[in-house]
Amino acid sequence: MKLKHLHRSAFARFSCALLLILLCTSIHSFAQPKNRDAALAYNKALAHYNAQNYQFAIPYLAEAVTHDPSFEAAFHLLAVSFDQTKDTRNAILNYEKVLQLNPNQEKVWYNLSFLYVENKQSDKAIQALEKAIKIDPNYAKA
Repeated sequence: MKLKHLHRSAFARFSCALLLILLCTSIHSFAQPKNRDAALAYNKALAHYNAQNYQFAIPYLAEAVTHDPSFEAAFHLLAVSFDQTKDTRNAILNYEKVLQLNPNQEKVWYNLSFLYVENKQSDKAIQALEKAIKIDPNYAKA
């Protein structure tokens, strides 16, 4: 009985570790820029972002997207950073850029809908929320 419990416990830990590796790999591939300068700037920004120093992350993220204009993850963090610093206009612009690169992101549409409301663009807010629901009808927040 005890051996069976240890086996299950080891298997559970292995499964969790494998899931974590797969998750990190998918996030890492999401954040892959096309050139080294973009990657360096993004990594500097990420350190500030993770420490919730959004105002310090912004210049590095701007540098990253300058080096790689298709760097979706950098645009996304740039949008969130602008949102966190209450710069609604730039948050909207960068969320819209994320959606130009990948329009099938219900979470981005959802976040953008709130920024449109703040910016008194109710028609756009409704459209953004409808797009979020259309992409994922089960998205709990929408």
